[in-house]
Amino acid sequence: MPAFAGTLGLVALMLAGWPMPVAAQDTAAQAAADDDAGVSIQFPNADINTVILPEYERLTGRKVIRDNAILGATISIETSGRLPREQAAKFLEKTLLLNGYALLPTEDDNVFKIIAYDAGKQVRSEGTPVITNPAELPETDAPVTFIMPLAHLAPEKAAETFTAIMPSHSYGAIVPLENAAAIVVTDNSSIIRRMLELRDQIDVPPSQLEDRAFQLTRADAEDVAEKLTEILGLDSSDSGGGNSGTRRTVATPNQPPQGNSGNNANPGGNVAATAGSVGGPAPSAAEPKIVALPSTNRILVVARPVDMAYIESLIEKIDSPAEIATKMERKLNYLSVSHFLEIAENTLIRGLAIEQTGGQISGGDSSLQNRAFGTAQSTSTFGGNSFGRSSFGSSSNSFGRSGFGSSGGFGGGSGDLGNAGQDTDMGPQSLVVGKTLLIADNVHNNLIVYGPPEHLELINELLDTLDVRADQIQISVIIAQLTLGDDFEFGFDLLRTLETVGPDGRRYNGAGVLKTRTGESQGILDIDALDLVENFLPASQGLTFYGQVNPYLNAYISALESTSRFKVLQRPVVYTVNNKEAVIETGQRVAVPRSTQSSLDTTGNNTTNQIVTAAIDYEEVVLRIQVIPLINDAGEIKLQIQQRNDDIVGSQIIGGDEIPTIGTQSLGTTVMVPDGSAVLLGGLIAEDENESDSGLPTFMNIPVLGKVLGSQNRSSTRQELLIFIQPKIIKTWDDQESADRHLKTMTSIGEEAEEFAGDEPSVKVAPAEKSGKGWFRSIFSRKK
Repeated sequence: MPAFAGTLGLVALMLAGWPMPVAAQDTAAQAAADDDAGVSIQFPNADINTVILPEYERLTGRKVIRDNAILGATISIETSGRLPREQAAKFLEKTLLLNGYALLPTEDDNVFKIIAYDAGKQVRSEGTPVITNPAELPETDAPVTFIMPLAHLAPEKAAETFTAIMPSHSYGAIVPLENAAAIVVTDNSSIIRRMLELRDQIDVPPSQLEDRAFQLTRADAEDVAEKLTEILGLDSSDSGGGNSGTRRTVATPNQPPQGNSGNNANPGGNVAATAGSVGGPAPSAAEPKIVALPSTNRILVVARPVDMAYIESLIEKIDSPAEIATKMERKLNYLSVSHFLEIAENTLIRGLAIEQTGGQISGGDSSLQNRAFGTAQSTSTFGGNSFGRSSFGSSSNSFGRSGFGSSGGFGGGSGDLGNAGQDTDMGPQSLVVGKTLLIADNVHNNLIVYGPPEHLELINELLDTLDVRADQIQISVIIAQLTLGDDFEFGFDLLRTLETVGPDGRRYNGAGVLKTRTGESQGILDIDALDLVENFLPASQGLTFYGQVNPYLNAYISALESTSRFKVLQRPVVYTVNNKEAVIETGQRVAVPRSTQSSLDTTGNNTTNQIVTAAIDYEEVVLRIQVIPLINDAGEIKLQIQQRNDDIVGSQIIGGDEIPTIGTQSLGTTVMVPDGSAVLLGGLIAEDENESDSGLPTFMNIPVLGKVLGSQNRSSTRQELLIFIQPKIIKTWDDQESADRHLKTMTSIGEEAEEFAGDEPSVKVAPAEKSGKGWFRSIFSRKK
């Protein structure tokens, strides 16, 4: 045992004095040389496995585990000059990482492993170290996994920001952890250190917010909120107070917005600020909130103080007063303001990008209705008398006999003068077209407009064109009707009173009458009693002869020939404006039973009375002339004329009532007439001839004898209707006064009427001047 111990000691002494191997001596010497003179990196197209990694192991003293994917791979690593030993090692690490080869640490600090991540092998799958403390990050560029905590910034926002500013390598990744308020970053240590620096700048508490309500005096709250949302780049949902979680880009005041550089080529330049972060980036919680309060016409804004100032300046500009007038008030002189509203609506719609829906005019009195005049009902009890026993117009009851205007009327314009007493005043009306409000004051015929200046100018130009004085037209009409009638009547009657005769003592009684005369006054009377005047029949027209041949034979002869001539001349004058209808109407209204109802009254003392109830309508039997004049540039007048002439031509019994038969003549025409000229309208001529003969059969056909022993009736009626129309243009008040003066001279009561009115004529009336117009036009100048 002592001998063995002595042997070991001898060996130890020998080893201690034995010199070191040559390789170890060379490594130590090379290290000392590197520290003194530095390391030269010159490896052109060098094999990674046999050249680069052995050099790295020499410089760092570490061992490197090779991946099979690097076998045979080559790389060029060169640098100018010499580098210290430690910097040369880092230079090799960065170059390998840049070219797709990562040096990863292991549990042993002196053992590393290299993988080719470009060949498809994931760095994260190789178990990169997980680090939570920035101080523990390695000094090398080795890939690691770092858990970065966040205090204020949302993890998704942070991941989005880091990815946009510092894109990761192909082996890197950024994963947000919402529950842990952190992000997990896999990358090299240098990138992670830069992310930590950026986090310190963006992960800050949100700016203090303030709320403020802005009272609007002119603009609409909802409209202003919409405009602010558009200017600030907010969604409409954001303006209501919601948070979409998406950052909106808004222009910074006094600074033009910058575009996205994409590759961060100008990191020092101006970057567009996000919504609610005017002047710099800020979390989405600072995004302005804009809410419209329509009930009070206010805008509620929640934003940072710097944003609030900018938003306030925008509101002041939007709610500022117009520098030019936006109201117009104008009185219309000739055009009805209610009629102008529809024209103005169509004019304004034409220049707006809105759909035409036929505008709704508000206000006024839409319940006004034309009250029918002349339609009446009456209920009467006629007892046992029949309705309408009197005749409804014989052949002599012509239209003109009732006299001009006896039950009718005439007037200029298309209105009905019978409605003049009713209340037709309309209240104010309003119309909204886009941003323009039009108000029509129908009482004063004023138009009030609120709207943009261009609309006011358009309305003014339209009124300058339309609201002008229209030329008046005096329409004179002469209505002439002539009725001629010729009647001839001759009759011969014989009366044989009862006489007893008979030959050879035989007795016969005989009597007879030959009756040819007609009429109520043509009865048979006893001639023997004519010695007294009161015994004569009611006097009849014409010649009546009574004779007695013998005590039993009486003769009665009557003859009548009559001629009738009836003439009506009327000269109505009306005024109307250009292209407006004038109406002249005269005639009567005839009662016509619409329905009858019979009933029995048994309330008396065992007596029954028949009660007849009738509903009456009134039909117009009139001469109606409608004229629409239109003046052209040549001074001619186009007349559109419609004429209707009604007349009672007879009657008929319907249901026990005598109903009149109304005949109608109508015509329509259009004619061009020079100013002041007359045109003939109508010229309707009607003739009616009737002949009737009666007498003894056979004898009435014998010449001469038939005339003596018979009765003859002859009647002839001729009616003529002529209408002359003369239009005259009235342009000025002088023309009006001249026309009035001329009318005064046409009647004998003109001066008396002025004297009765109590006003002296402004101009002394002079006699009408004679002019050689011919008989056709001179009829309009004759004095009645």
